[in-house]
Amino acid sequence: MADHDRPLISAHRGGPEGIHRPNSVAAIQAAVRLGVDLVEFDVRRAPDGSFVVGHDAFRGRGEHPPSLRAALEVIAGSRTRAHVDLKETGDEVAIARLCEHHLGSDGFFLTTLEDESVRVLRTAMPHLSVALSLGRVPPLRSVLAELFPGGRIARCSPTMLAVNHHLARAGLLRWAHQRGLRVLAWTVNTPRLIQWAHDEPRLWAFTTDRPRYALALRKPVAPHA
Repeated sequence: MADHDRPLISAHRGGPEGIHRPNSVAAIQAAVRLGVDLVEFDVRRAPDGSFVVGHDAFRGRGEHPPSLRAALEVIAGSRTRAHVDLKETGDEVAIARLCEHHLGSDGFFLTTLEDESVRVLRTAMPHLSVALSLGRVPPLRSVLAELFPGGRIARCSPTMLAVNHHLARAGLLRWAHQRGLRVLAWTVNTPRLIQWAHDEPRLWAFTTDRPRYALALRKPVAPHA
């Protein structure tokens, strides 16, 4: 992943903005046409064994989420990179290999809440970018592990962190920056928060349901003399 002068914008679940169904091929296509830097979508295994784009577990028959392959084919060849959020454990390497086949190693990165998933990926495919996600509502005994994740990071070796914006603004962004860890903040939706993320030089990227609004805040970069 190349260096940049401003935080990258990731369209959360395709950034449907009320027009398309979240995590749909149509939403991902719209995000690519919009020109976002990154497009985020969730991946899990379907009952038939295939990999699909979907946030929630399957509840019964009649569900037909798009295939992971279809989502990757939409992104392939564009300037937009895939932000692949793993919703389950056990298939990390298989999913990563499929993504790499379609997009190359620099065309995507993975995020996961599970330390073990990070460890598995970093061991099997150390050349990939893998983020440990922080900010889910944990049991009380695990709160400190979310706020002060040094031990977890040492054990699973993520290349970056994906951090709930509340934690980021509470000091975790400063903590990570001091240790040279890139940070993606999620999910940044209000105008005030999007402005904060846009202006925060320590952020590598942020995820939002409002990519059009976020992109509109960007000022044209003056050409070099």
